[in-house]
Amino acid sequence: MKQIRELLYRLKYIFHYIVVKLLYNEYIESDFESFNKSLFHDKVKHSLAFILQKYPEFRNLFYYRYKQHKALIAFLSFIAPPCDSFRIGADKLGKSPMFYHSFSTILSCKSIGDNFIVRNNTTIGNKNLDRDLRPIIGNNVDIGVNSVIIGNIVIGDNVIIGAGSVVVKDVPSNSVVAGNPARIIKQLS
Repeated sequence: MKQIRELLYRLKYIFHYIVVKLLYNEYIESDFESFNKSLFHDKVKHSLAFILQKYPEFRNLFYYRYKQHKALIAFLSFIAPPCDSFRIGADKLGKSPMFYHSFSTILSCKSIGDNFIVRNNTTIGNKNLDRDLRPIIGNNVDIGVNSVIIGNIVIGDNVIIGAGSVVVKDVPSNSVVAGNPARIIKQLS
């Protein structure tokens, strides 16, 4: 009985699967592979329906990738609502982002590069409600839990931002920053 209920529950994601097959999106395949690899370490490869069902943050990412199809996303959101406490407001989001426990997380920035990792209670945003004063985040950036990144700043490539950091100034590539305000604590080679 439990298996039948689970199958019926997953059937509601058939529309999402149809969207992937009918509307090409260069990023969705890498996003799906990234979630599968990061969450399950290649032990098992789960289906798109399973990932959409169990990980609401992936649903938000899925809806972000197809945001130009507003009516379609409204329909899919009615069937499977996105996570309300996780917002992606980036003008551009690179391939293979990973969101761990991303509740209470706001990502409002000009752009985010490839292989971006963020954890819960993180705020990336603008100063004084001015959309031009939002951060630019490079490739391979890993952000720890409860971090704040605010303002018209640039976070370089290959950067690690420690948990609880408050970043209000540019961060050069290949560095580790932490603290409030964040300071460079290590240069990566």
